[in-house]
Amino acid sequence: MPAANLLSSFSTRVKAMISPGERFYRNADHSRESELDMPNRPPGTCRIPGCPGLSHGGGLCDEHKAQRRVQLQRQVDAKRPTPAQRGYGPAWKKTRDDHLEKHPYCVDPYQVHGASQVLATDVDHVTPRKEGGTDDENNLQSLCHACHSRKTAREDGRWGQRHRRIWSNDDR
Repeated sequence: MPAANLLSSFSTRVKAMISPGERFYRNADHSRESELDMPNRPPGTCRIPGCPGLSHGGGLCDEHKAQRRVQLQRQVDAKRPTPAQRGYGPAWKKTRDDHLEKHPYCVDPYQVHGASQVLATDVDHVTPRKEGGTDDENNLQSLCHACHSRKTAREDGRWGQRHRRIWSNDDR
């Protein structure tokens, strides 16, 4: 068999063993390493003057990325009204406690608890206050924290991310 046909036959068999679009390299110890596992580019230096850290995209090292994240969150929180200003003061706390006393279990709106009853930790407005909902007993439901987080994420677009983007754009 000519060498070209032998090589072609071998490469066809090797290609069949790996998924499409993925290439492997042989390391010095003859182990395989996927191209997908390798970084796209070598790390650069952190753009903060005097920082010896390496950046893996975005120009900041992991420590400065974390600091920047905290700084941005503080800016967002500074512009957000306090809970009392949003209507969650002492009167709401009493309403919440009374509701949880009358309705101690999660109403399980997403049917994730099955037959088990889970204690509620949060009181949720069925119609959100920002959409005209009230603190009336008919507009409240008891939820566990997981269900409340899921509902908030679906209503607000990922835990209020839509609002955070608007607030953070005001800084520019």
